[in-house]
Amino acid sequence: MTDKKLILVSNDDGYNAKGIKCLVEWASRYGYVYCVAPAEHQSGKSSAITIDTPLRATTVEQNSCHTIVKVNGTPADCAKLALNCCRVGPTCCCRASTTAIMPATA
Repeated sequence: MTDKKLILVSNDDGYNAKGIKCLVEWASRYGYVYCVAPAEHQSGKSSAITIDTPLRATTVEQNSCHTIVKVNGTPADCAKLALNCCRVGPTCCCRASTTAIMPATA
């Protein structure tokens, strides 16, 4: 990674969704993007956590602008994994929506 701002991106539609790919591309103009998102569509489960299955994170793409990681869990699992296990300390967090790109709320 570089000295750029670190931007964490996640969603509930999965790492391969069109919206998150656009957000990663857009946000990479402003810093290094670390995208950690569910491996599969998880709409409606944004605050749920996985308790009965080991989480598996797989890096699917990495270059000088971003890293994209898929996780076999929920959006909350992805955020927790990025912040705690991967020791990603973002200066900015964003979430993708089907209608807009917005700053994440606390």
